[in-house]
Amino acid sequence: MTSASELRSGKGDRDENFPVASWIIHPRHRALILAYYNFVRTADDIADHATLPPDQKLAYLDLLEAELLGEGETQAEAVILRRAL
Repeated sequence: MTSASELRSGKGDRDENFPVASWIIHPRHRALILAYYNFVRTADDIADHATLPPDQKLAYLDLLEAELLGEGETQAEAVILRRAL
């Protein structure tokens, strides 16, 4: 299994049509907001992936959840959000 990061669409926080971690948000909160954004963007990109079979989509989403809950260190988006929380 590859990393969930490899399944990302390439879209990032600067490509959204809304501010993800705007300058009006205090800087101490921006890292957490970006960690959350990257986690949910990864999950969304997996769910929307055009060629990934449904069972593999679910496996990647389950892996992200498990690592967010502390059961591993292989999925960067989950580990970074877990540590930020």
